Amino acid sequence: MKKITLILILLTVGALYTPVNAQTELAAVLEVIEAGVEVQRDGTSNFIPVTRESIVGINDIVRTNSTGQARITFFETGTEIELTPNTTFRINEYSGDETNGYTTSLEVLAGITRQQVQRFIDAKSSFEVITPGIEMTVRGTTFMVRVEGDGRSALITQEGEVAASAQDKQVPIEAGFGVRAEAAGELSAVVPATTFEELDAGLDGFAATFKNDGDVRLNVRLAPSREAERVGSIPPEQITAVYGVDESGLWYRIAFRNSFGWVYAETFEIDLPDDVTLPIYPADFSEDITSYDYLGDTSADAVVSGRLVNLRAAPDLEADIVLQLADGDVLSVLGRSPDREWLRVQRITDGALGWVNASLVRLNIEIEEIPIIRPVEPQATEQSSSDAAG
Repeated sequence: MKKITLILILLTVGALYTPVNAQTELAAVLEVIEAGVEVQRDGTSNFIPVTRESIVGINDIVRTNSTGQARITFFETGTEIELTPNTTFRINEYSGDETNGYTTSLEVLAGITRQQVQRFIDAKSSFEVITPGIEMTVRGTTFMVRVEGDGRSALITQEGEVAASAQDKQVPIEAGFGVRAEAAGELSAVVPATTFEELDAGLDGFAATFKNDGDVRLNVRLAPSREAERVGSIPPEQITAVYGVDESGLWYRIAFRNSFGWVYAETFEIDLPDDVTLPIYPADFSEDITSYDYLGDTSADAVVSGRLVNLRAAPDLEADIVLQLADGDVLSVLGRSPDREWLRVQRITDGALGWVNASLVRLNIEIEEIPIIRPVEPQATEQSSSDAAG
């Protein structure tokens, strides 16, 4: 009877733990949540099915099929990795102790994983996740990783902060935001996202149509606020996609000058697909003005078309010169003089304000659309060369 009992115990252990290559350094427990999980041991070429649990080690590869789901829990640190269907995952390194800290390096080759990293209490420990497009380092957080078939990689931080790196550029990704990169490519813009669907919508946009009965242009601003800096204007019919919405639901993020901008659309009818889930941006969000591509952009209100053009403090050739504008400088037009000879403008790159002779710029809007203003300008103190035009 004792012999039979011993045999049953050995059979049970064999069912729970797949044999481990003698050279493999053990790292974690692999638990099967849904059937369809396999392991390729270090130094072997075949995948072995796992039915319940197994011990996995350095250089082991875990793979799930279309139904398989698994959880990997690392010894000592307690860090958990959840593998969704159609995911391939490798443990590159796991070493250390409580005295010297732990070093963990993991690689997501395909699919989607969710990492719940226990917070390290010392600066000696490190934790990284590598994908074909992004390298991630953390010190205790929860985040999701997706790798597509072509190697395009994506990251969404759920708790804490993750440092995402690609092409020698590192960006902190806070909770509620995500980033994406092509294989061996650069990091995308960081956008708010809680799911990969929201992340893709924020980066790829959704087709949209803005409709209004009047013949108007929409002001484009740096942020979803009427107080935000204006960076240009755009006819509604030129908006073909939206990339996000603010918390009020009245401001939409659009593509503008090879970057993004915000338009207020309360009085517009907007056609979007029914199943769209747009990223929601916080009220204090603002675009980076340095990211805009201004040169030769026909969506700008006006572009300087002279080698040196004076920006003056008032609409008069005798007015003080504020500074000199260069050929190709992009301007927002705020108003015009009654005789249409002068334009009140703001240079977009630095916000410089003043008046410029209308003959020295290329207008991309009808002059009749520009409001007439009669400003009282203070005398400027900064002088420039009088050799410039205007």
